Amino acid sequence: IFFRRKGEMAETAAKTAGGETLYCSTLDATEGETLEKIYKFSDNMAATKETDQYAEDFQGLISATKASTRVKTLVATLIPKHVAQFPAQQAEALTAFINLCKDDDNVVRMHSIKGLPQLCKSSDGKPQGELVKNVTDYLVHRLTTDSGTNEVELRHAWTALESLVKLDVQSVCDQLFKFLEAPEGEEHDALRETAIKLLQEKVCTQANELIRPFESIEEFLKGRIQQVLEVASEGEFKSMVDILKRLKIFEAGQKYGPQGLVDIIADQSLLPEAIDPTNVEELLRVMECINIALPFFKKGIVDNKMSLNIVEKIMPVFEKFKAANQATILQRLCQLGCFVPTEAATKCIPRIFELLMGQLATPPAKTEEKPEEEKKEIELPEIAFTFVEALLFLVHQYGAKDGAQLKMVSGIPLVESEGGNEETYALFKEKLLCTYEVSDAVLRKLKDVVPKAKSTKTPEDQERKRNLDRGIVAIRNVTDLSRPLATGKPYCLQTLPSGKFSWQAATTAAGMKRAAPATSEGKP
Repeated sequence: IFFRRKGEMAETAAKTAGGETLYCSTLDATEGETLEKIYKFSDNMAATKETDQYAEDFQGLISATKASTRVKTLVATLIPKHVAQFPAQQAEALTAFINLCKDDDNVVRMHSIKGLPQLCKSSDGKPQGELVKNVTDYLVHRLTTDSGTNEVELRHAWTALESLVKLDVQSVCDQLFKFLEAPEGEEHDALRETAIKLLQEKVCTQANELIRPFESIEEFLKGRIQQVLEVASEGEFKSMVDILKRLKIFEAGQKYGPQGLVDIIADQSLLPEAIDPTNVEELLRVMECINIALPFFKKGIVDNKMSLNIVEKIMPVFEKFKAANQATILQRLCQLGCFVPTEAATKCIPRIFELLMGQLATPPAKTEEKPEEEKKEIELPEIAFTFVEALLFLVHQYGAKDGAQLKMVSGIPLVESEGGNEETYALFKEKLLCTYEVSDAVLRKLKDVVPKAKSTKTPEDQERKRNLDRGIVAIRNVTDLSRPLATGKPYCLQTLPSGKFSWQAATTAAGMKRAAPATSEGKP
C-alpha cells in the first residue's frame, strides 16, 4: 500500500495490488507531516548517490516504525529499499523491522515479513551473515510458535526463508543447526521439527542451485550433521541421513563416496564399552543405525565397524537379552555378513563359533541296549533353528574370508595351515550331524501340520501358518548350511542356497507381534 500526497489536503490514497485507488479516512496534522517527511526522504534518496548526508533522516524512518498504522505501512516498504545504504544503522533497522512483523495490523505484518530478506544485504548485494542468522531465528520461531499467524503470513514467512537460503545458505543452515542442537523440551522439539522441514524442503531440494562452491558448504553441512546425529531422535536421525545422501561429496567417485556415508552412520552405532543388557534403548539404537545404513551397502562398500562392534560389545552378554532382541541382533549380523572385511571377520569368528556350539543339538548320552519293550520314544533336543540358521551362515561368511582363523578356532580343515584342534572339530561335527538329524525329524512333523494349516481363516490361524512357513525355511537352511561343513572336504558357502532367511520368508503383518524363534518343539 502506498500513500499519495494531494497538496495540503489531509487525506490519504491507497493503491491496491490491482492499481485501484481508494481514499481513506482523514489524517491528523502530525501524521500528515510525518508522511510528508518520509516522502521527501524517499525523493532525495532517489535523486542522489551521496546518501551519507541522509543518515539522520533514515534514523527518523526507523523511529517512524512506532508511529500510526498508515505511517508504519509506508515505512515497511521504504526501509528494505534503502537500508543497505546505511550499514551503521542496519542492525538497529532490523530490530525495529522485526517489531513491525509483530504489529497488530495484518497489512503491516505482511509487508514487514516480505521485506526481511532485504535487510540482510550490504550495499553491494552481498549477505550479512549475522543479520541472516537473526532473521532466520525470528522466522523459525514465528512459524513454530505463533498459532495466530494466518495462512497468507505463513506463506510470506516461508517465502522469506527461501529468499534467505538463496542469499546465504551457510548462515541459514548454521542457525537451523543451533535449533537441532538445543536441549529437549516441548518448545525445542517443535523448533527442531521446523528446522528439519526447512533443511529438507528449502535447502536439499535446491542443493544443486544453492550450494556453490558445493564442496566447502557441503563439508560444513557434513560436520554439523555429524554433531546433531549424536543427540538426534530416530526420526531426526533418518532426516539427517536423508540430507547427507543428497550431498555431492557422498556420490560415487567424489571425496567421500557412499563408503563415507556408511561410516558416518556406523560411528553413531558404536558403543564405548560392553552394553548393559537391561539398556534395551541403547541396543535398539545400534540396531536402527544398522537398519538405516543397510540400503547404502552395495558392491565395493565394506562394514568396517558395525559387525565388529556387535561382536565385541554386545555378543559377550548375548544370552542375557530377550529372544526377540537376540533374533534382531543375529539378523543384522547376517545382513552385514557379506560386507565384512577380512580383518573384522578374523576378530568375529571366535565368539560366533562359540555361540554356534552352544546352540547346536547335543547328541544323547550313550546307554546300554535295552529290550524292545523298554524302549521309549527318544525326545528330540530343543533347537532354536532361526538362531542356528543365522550363526551357521555367519560361520560360512567369516570362514570364507579367513579360513585359517576358523580352522584355528574350530578345527575345521578348510585350508592347509597350522593350528586347529581335531577334538574340537570332532565334537563340532558330531553336534552338526545330530542337528541335521533333528532337523530332518522336525521337518517331517511340520509337513504333517502344514496341510491342516492351509485352510485356516482366523487371524490367529493365519499367524500360526506364517510361523510354520518360517520354521520350515529355517530348518531347510540349517540342513543346507550344515552339509558343507560336515563333508570329507569342508568348504564355506558365500551365499545362502535357498536365497532367503526364515525371517524374510513370512513377513509379520502390520500391528502383529514378531514371531518367536523356531524351535524343535513343533512351535516354530
